[in-house]
Amino acid sequence: MGGVRIGASYPDRDGIPVRHELERIVQDVRPIQGPLLMYETVSPPSCSRPSFFGVLIFGRSRVPPWFYLFSTAMVALGTDVFGVLDHVNNSWMQVPTGYVVENGAFVPNDWTKIIFNSVVWSRFPHMLLASYLTGAFCVAATGGWYVLRKEYTPSPASCCAWALVSPPPC
Repeated sequence: MGGVRIGASYPDRDGIPVRHELERIVQDVRPIQGPLLMYETVSPPSCSRPSFFGVLIFGRSRVPPWFYLFSTAMVALGTDVFGVLDHVNNSWMQVPTGYVVENGAFVPNDWTKIIFNSVVWSRFPHMLLASYLTGAFCVAATGGWYVLRKEYTPSPASCCAWALVSPPPC
């Protein structure tokens, strides 16, 4: 009795691949997913994001306002770049394109087909809008909480106003 199959060459036991089968799958997709994960990890926006995030958490009173705003923009940019590369990798797993099979491994044949896969560019804007909308509702909820408690009244009111006006219509 077999379960869900990952692929014709990957037998499984009741739908759960065993360790040696997963290792074989990882070896087969390494030529494509390895570089994508590497670019996702070591791209300049992804590497600088933790430093700028540290400024956001600990540096509001320690840095000039223009640098705090710049740090906010850099965290957003780094997150967006990370999201694009993550979606390229994930979409390739769902709809693989731009590869050839050599000796049982998936080898990249055309990186433009892998990166500019049509699935990426239909899913990424949806994910980006959803994450911005979720963030806006969190900001509005936090601002509303402070308004109801009558703490820091000028700032929470502006948080609520910006959060409710800024999300793009879906």
